[in-house]
Amino acid sequence: MMPNDVPDPDLPDILLVDDDLAEAKAVRQALTAAGITHPVLHLLRPEDALRLLRLDPGLAPDRVLLILAARVARRDGDRLMAALAGNPRLACVPVHILTGPEDSGAAVCPDGAGRLRLDRVGEDLRAVLPGLQARPRADEAALPVA
Repeated sequence: MMPNDVPDPDLPDILLVDDDLAEAKAVRQALTAAGITHPVLHLLRPEDALRLLRLDPGLAPDRVLLILAARVARRDGDRLMAALAGNPRLACVPVHILTGPEDSGAAVCPDGAGRLRLDRVGEDLRAVLPGLQARPRADEAALPVA
């Protein structure tokens, strides 16, 4: 993030789970190039993401986007999706799988997960963001309608 950039409060917190440091750096650079200057928290393992989502009071599950590298999704995607779905507080967390252009989305993406292509991750995320921003926040959903 550049010194004068201010994260957009309407953007979700982005958690990137990728065990390849070079790929994670490329994702951050692609997002910045696409004008997405919101911070990205890089984690190496899905267990770390689950632990963070369960324990960090500063991360509201309804304001998080979880991006998994395809390698991580192949290895642990179904287990992660089941853990999220089995926790009422975390079931709302959207998951997108970061794939290469050669990956078949159906073969890589667990049920319920979206797909972001590595070679166009910035553009793909830009296309997904309006739907994520339209989700009601938990604190807004609890407000009575006048």
